[in-house]
Amino acid sequence: MTTALADLQASAATPDEKAFATISGRTHVRFSLAAGYYEWASVADLERQLTRLAKLLFVARMKAYYVARSRDFGQTFTRESPPTSPRDEQYVRARSGLVVEGEAAGGAVRISAVGMESWAVDLDRDVQKKLDEQAFCGAVSSAATQLVEQQFAEVKELKREVYAGA
Repeated sequence: MTTALADLQASAATPDEKAFATISGRTHVRFSLAAGYYEWASVADLERQLTRLAKLLFVARMKAYYVARSRDFGQTFTRESPPTSPRDEQYVRARSGLVVEGEAAGGAVRISAVGMESWAVDLDRDVQKKLDEQAFCGAVSSAATQLVEQQFAEVKELKREVYAGA
């Protein structure tokens, strides 16, 4: 991994600026909410905001990744190169089906993604009674970081499986 990729940072906010997240390095996610939002939001509102934010953060992270990669290699990258072999096609297909999850606060916060394209956030119905805002934000940060770490580990293993002996 190059220095630029190790130092990568990307941030996102929901369009209404109620939820914010930053990913730094390869996997560390930090989450926060607008002042007072946690107290008056419903659990369904929080789930919708977090799902939207996960998608936005992943897009921001990929943009930052391509900027860093372009800088490191001295050429412009704006997207992944298309598959050029049957193994590449197998890898891309399998990666798009990877299911990754992160969980925190004894399962009160659960985040999942399929292929880093389809996202879901599930919160216990009484999460606001169980966790104050600071604990909730910490739990979301932890679950998101766990999800990203799992994604990297599974992609690494998938590359080994598909490209072994290539």
